[in-house]
Amino acid sequence: MTSSLNIWETEYLQIMDGPSAIVDWIRGTAMRFYLQRLPNDQERQAFAARCLERLEAIYHPDDQGKVLFPFRRMFIVAYR
Repeated sequence: MTSSLNIWETEYLQIMDGPSAIVDWIRGTAMRFYLQRLPNDQERQAFAARCLERLEAIYHPDDQGKVLFPFRRMFIVAYR
C-alpha cells in the first residue's frame, strides 16, 4: 500500500551517429524480444535491415551525420 505515488515521463534527445547507431542501440533493448524469436541469423539480419530502412526514412542525418533520437523514460516512485 502506498501513501503517495509520483509518475512522470521524460524524453531525452540522444545524439546518434545516424540511423544505424539507433539500430545498434535498440538491438540490445527493445529489439531483443523480436530477434530472439526468429529462427536463424539470416532472418535476424533481414529484420534488422528492415528496421534500419524504416529508421532511415524517419531520421535524416544532419550535415555531420548525426540524428536526434528521442528516448522516453517513465519514472514511478511510490511512498509508504
